[in-house]
Amino acid sequence: MSFTHLNVSSAYSFHFGTAKPDQLTQAASNLGQDALAITDHNGLYGAIKHIGACLEKNISPIVGVRLEVQNRGTVTILARGHNKGAGWAALCKIVSKAQSKSKKEIALSEKDLAELVTTDGKANCTILLGPDSDFGQAVISSNATVAAKTIVAWQELIPVSECLRVEIVSHLTKPGTNYSSLQAKRMLQLALTVGTTAV
Repeated sequence: MSFTHLNVSSAYSFHFGTAKPDQLTQAASNLGQDALAITDHNGLYGAIKHIGACLEKNISPIVGVRLEVQNRGTVTILARGHNKGAGWAALCKIVSKAQSKSKKEIALSEKDLAELVTTDGKANCTILLGPDSDFGQAVISSNATVAAKTIVAWQELIPVSECLRVEIVSHLTKPGTNYSSLQAKRMLQLALTVGTTAV
């Protein structure tokens, strides 16, 4: 079974990534991976180079972005493929909308996100609710009931189930802190409880 990284910052994400797209793709190829994502912070800066590098190595490219959603924390948004470019187009609109208000504070409103991730009830993008989302933070700072309400609010905002996934991440940090195994375990348990797929 091949593992696919769905949240990867390149060197184009200052303070978030260090490797260029061709280096990331070479590492994925060396590990025998058949797909790789690039999810630069606040933009699609390395996306085109990522796609080219992946195609050279016969790796399926996945393109996304990490963005702040107002009142919802930071999420990862991935373009869905095999839909005649609708996923890429939606992702470009999402980034443009987030950057249109202010260069100092790049963020997307809940309303804009909900409108752009689907077209006619079909998913253009997949939103990954990870440790930095309001759900991930609620798992740490609140009780299970409050955290469950947070993910239910996401389901109500984005009613197309294919658009929403819970991102399970552990960097083995101190238990009960961001990116800890405890946070990941609680996020998985709550995702299963409310019927949202975890990745």
